[in-house]
Amino acid sequence: MPNRSAYKTTTVPVSRSQEAIRKLLVKYGVIGCQFTENFETGDVTLRFVKEIEETPRTVRISLTMESNEKQAYRALYYWMKSQLEAVDFGLLSFEHVFLAHFEWLLESGEATTIGQMVIPELSKQTPGRLLIGVARQDEGSMEADWREV
Repeated sequence: MPNRSAYKTTTVPVSRSQEAIRKLLVKYGVIGCQFTENFETGDVTLRFVKEIEETPRTVRISLTMESNEKQAYRALYYWMKSQLEAVDFGLLSFEHVFLAHFEWLLESGEATTIGQMVIPELSKQTPGRLLIGVARQDEGSMEADWREV
């Protein structure tokens, strides 16, 4: 279980953190964004769209608020700020920073993220082995065959 001590005592209202995130996204060329909160589970989801080489990419970042909504939004703001500044500075590309969070539509119609598809596969691998995925994409879906190198 994470410690979650960062921003624990913040007094910044959620609305102010959301507005700061919106302004940050606009500053870095995002087309639009959406905040979704599930009051039963405590989940917060930020979705935003940015065009990368004329291709719109939807990014989905989800976190659990637990008991401190203000803390969750403040942490999200500062994480987004640091990631977007790293891209702007040229440390990493947008794709490198957000690839695991790119939203992907499965053939079933369910939306997932690249990370939700790949990360479980990583835990199944023997450390030190490299798997190469051979992807086939058609009509907005992707299938991959994995082989050991």
